Amino acid sequence: MDARRWLAVAVLLLAPVVAGATEALPVPEPAATQAALREQRVALKSLQAELLLEEARAEWDERREVRAGSRAVRHGARSRLLGASTPTAPHAGAPPLGRAPDVLAINRRINSAPGFWTQSEVGLARIGRKVIAAWNDGTQNPVSGQMSYSISSDGGLSWRPSGPLPLGGGLISWDSDPVLVADPARGEIWFAALALMAGPPTRNAIGFMRGSFSDTGFVWERIGFARSTRDTLPDKPWIAVDPGSGAAMLSYTSFYRVGTRLTDRIEFQRTTDRGATWSPPVRLSTPGEEGLVQGSRPAVGPDGEVHVVWALVDTSDAGRGLDQVRIRTSRDGGVQFAEPLTLAREVTNFASGAPGYNRPYAINFPTLAVDRSHGPYRGRVYVGWMESADFYATVLGAGPAVTESPTQGQPADFQIGAVLRGMSVAGQGLDVFRFTARRGDNALVMLDSLGEQSDLALGVGCEEDAFQLAFSDPPHFGRPRVALVSFPRDGDFTLNVAARGTTQSGYRIRTGLVPQGVTRGRDVRDVFVTHSQDGVSWSVPARVNDAVPGSDDWLPELAVGPEGHVYAAWYDWSDSPLDQCAALANTRLARSVDGGAQWQRLGTLSDRASAWSLTTSNLVPNQGDYIGLIADTLGVAAGWADARGETPDIYFAQFDPKLLPERPVPRPGVSLGAPRPNPARGELRLAYTSQPGVPALVELWDITGRRIQQEAIASPFSSAELKVVLPAGLAAGVYVLRFTQGAHSAATRVVFIP
Repeated sequence: MDARRWLAVAVLLLAPVVAGATEALPVPEPAATQAALREQRVALKSLQAELLLEEARAEWDERREVRAGSRAVRHGARSRLLGASTPTAPHAGAPPLGRAPDVLAINRRINSAPGFWTQSEVGLARIGRKVIAAWNDGTQNPVSGQMSYSISSDGGLSWRPSGPLPLGGGLISWDSDPVLVADPARGEIWFAALALMAGPPTRNAIGFMRGSFSDTGFVWERIGFARSTRDTLPDKPWIAVDPGSGAAMLSYTSFYRVGTRLTDRIEFQRTTDRGATWSPPVRLSTPGEEGLVQGSRPAVGPDGEVHVVWALVDTSDAGRGLDQVRIRTSRDGGVQFAEPLTLAREVTNFASGAPGYNRPYAINFPTLAVDRSHGPYRGRVYVGWMESADFYATVLGAGPAVTESPTQGQPADFQIGAVLRGMSVAGQGLDVFRFTARRGDNALVMLDSLGEQSDLALGVGCEEDAFQLAFSDPPHFGRPRVALVSFPRDGDFTLNVAARGTTQSGYRIRTGLVPQGVTRGRDVRDVFVTHSQDGVSWSVPARVNDAVPGSDDWLPELAVGPEGHVYAAWYDWSDSPLDQCAALANTRLARSVDGGAQWQRLGTLSDRASAWSLTTSNLVPNQGDYIGLIADTLGVAAGWADARGETPDIYFAQFDPKLLPERPVPRPGVSLGAPRPNPARGELRLAYTSQPGVPALVELWDITGRRIQQEAIASPFSSAELKVVLPAGLAAGVYVLRFTQGAHSAATRVVFIP
């Protein structure tokens, strides 16, 4: 073992060093390859930052058209399926979908819309046995309101669709992002969403309402506006209520222009008088984060503490592709906030969404929940997100060049790593390239070398569906198309290019296999959750989904029950039949009963799978940006967009965890003893237990979430001792040493003194 390396890991059994027990780090890439990877990373991060602003730019333009009197349909879909294959009516002939495995609950469809129209992005709240849901509704006219709601008086067993949300009070329309939160202490429900406010001049707004259940239904009070502005576009509002004081907390992203440049920041407001007045907007993100933030959420702890999280796109060279999950905490009810912290760094798959997702790029917003129970973890903060394999380390186009087949519709064969070239002509069908992949492999595909007017779409799928697994189609001409793909089975797949309009465009596609085991994320997306008792020190993130690599895990939500158990729900593709390209999704539920350290897969909330690729949608996004999840004395309830029919509908499921058989908390597959000495100077030792012979990974992290380095152990013993030589030049401070083996990990803190 080279003593000059930062970390020399020796597996010791009763003291003697066991030769050959470790696996060396990968040989560093040559300088030319490192330079190429850096250039590639810079290009990808630049594209990611552009796409973050893309939706706001498009909505800004559409609202300008509304003011000018030429209304644009805000959710008018750019079709995902392209060309002649685009369905213009409800899809017929979809294969019958069987029941999902390990179903936890009976499902209820809660919207009443007929086929073809899309319902998605559901907010959910409950007081006692009375439940309300609100969602984006594709049946509604974009000028008279685009949201509907439904109520239940029996805990969700039966539902009464109640029509579109009310208008009035200067409100022209409810536009998107409906959020509901309950204030059981006062018997009220708060609602917030993006809105358009009448003028003059017409203004962008965040509208809100309060309401309460009556004997005959639900009664909304007056419509109010927390924020209204002509020259700023607020987006992605989220609302939370302090059950003690009744104060409401609101955070959102504000997009604004500096000259001709569009930028953004995270802002926060609060009301202590039930919405009569709101505090002026306070910027929570830093000036250095402008133009790079999105997806904030507030939550209130049991003692009135307010936490706000958001996602930060890190384009710095030092970030090496990793983005940040940021948080600020207030201890005085939202009046003043401590400085922002980075609670985790992660690889964001911004390029392509989940199978069947019809937005031409992906989102990745954090989810947040706080334990307000009287259990042992009272006050604990939980933050979750999606994380992918490190595609920034992918060497693209190192293989031979392949040209598209001259025969229309005939695929050109290649192997991942090749450079593909072709000429795509609108109206002449797809350019198809065929390749073979193995289950669990990940590939990065990048289409570029486009002209300024080139408008191409890129897709990856099985032979039976050209765009089933991944889809990339950024709306601006000439911009690169990028897709990250995980392969759910061994076999043949296709890479497909289609031109729009009158486009005739030459292109280049570089492909490459994504290195495995470099980061926590194993494939296109995994779900991770970290926790903190004080909002400052954060645990090593735990992976929530337990399926083998190769399938997607998408749009997680967190909720904490009254007993202190924390629940996670998300769209999950791991149970999808391989003969259908593993492209069928279920809504999955998991639970942690030990404060987020370990997670148990409970089962599926959906009782039918969704074939999103076979579903027609008149809204973008068809799956929404989030699902609804609540946990209370009745149990766990979820609402989600579901594609078991011809178009997306809103489904609800209620699950009582008390019906589960008693399960002991599984012991971790690995454990670490106390490091000695601690504090340490040059080296330290600690005992570990693991599964013998299963490869493991040892990582050293600083407390900001930055990984210092890693080392692989090819064949660990069941019980042995680890010797760790700390890297030269390491700064004094607290570090985290983590031992990971398969789905299990253990971590311990180490204090280093130079």
